[in-house]
Amino acid sequence: MDLTQTLVPVFVCVIAAIGLPERLQGQLLKMDRDVCPEIVTTLVPQRVFKRPTNSLQRLEIRSCLPGETENLQFVVWENNATKPSIVATTSDEAIVQIAMSGGVFVIETTGGSRDFLFVIVYEGGTSFRNGKPRIALQAVTKGRAAIRTSQTRVSVDYPDLRGEQRHVEYPIGDE
Repeated sequence: MDLTQTLVPVFVCVIAAIGLPERLQGQLLKMDRDVCPEIVTTLVPQRVFKRPTNSLQRLEIRSCLPGETENLQFVVWENNATKPSIVATTSDEAIVQIAMSGGVFVIETTGGSRDFLFVIVYEGGTSFRNGKPRIALQAVTKGRAAIRTSQTRVSVDYPDLRGEQRHVEYPIGDE
């Protein structure tokens, strides 16, 4: 089967671009409706005086119950939302590293001999604070990603499964 012809759902990067073997396709993020109960960590790009965190833009990393296939879940919220914009689960068990700057979140997870790299970006409007979240990158890596932030962008360098170095950049939005 030629992976360049594989159709993937919205939010999933083209698998052929990273050389992902067929046997690993099911291990990328799976879009869900159900939210796992345990919050491991919450990342909030900007606190607002006298507003509760649960009314702000945020990324929650959750742990699904033991014994289920998917172990980590990313739940992404817009401002004042009553339901999340993105609920995505991965079979990975551990967080390797997390970076957040402005409206850009970079999460690297592991579940064995490879790592998964996810980038979630708030876009739209004149500020990330008014934006809608989207999954900008999903990649399987052969080694640890190098994440750098500046006043204007987040840069990520990572080796793909072929060992080729990849580079992506995302603007962080205005402060």
